[in-house]
Amino acid sequence: MLRRMCKPVPFTEDVAEAVGRLLAVAGTSDVVDAAVVIAAVSHNCAVLTSDPGDLGKLADAVGVRVPLIVV
Repeated sequence: MLRRMCKPVPFTEDVAEAVGRLLAVAGTSDVVDAAVVIAAVSHNCAVLTSDPGDLGKLADAVGVRVPLIVV
C-alpha cells in the first residue's frame, strides 16, 4: 500500500553529480542513501528509514532540513 503512494524519480546525470558532491561533503560512500537524500531535498519530501544515522549524516551535510521518519 505504501508503494502506491510513492513516485519514482529518475537518476539523471545532474542527480548523479549532486550525489557525488554530497558524498564528498559528508565523507561517506553510500550512493543509494545519498540519492534518497537528494531526491527528498529536490521534491521537498520526508524519508522513511530504518537507518536514521547514515541518512541523518547526509541530511546534515546537505544543509537543508530533511525530515527522517523512522519505521
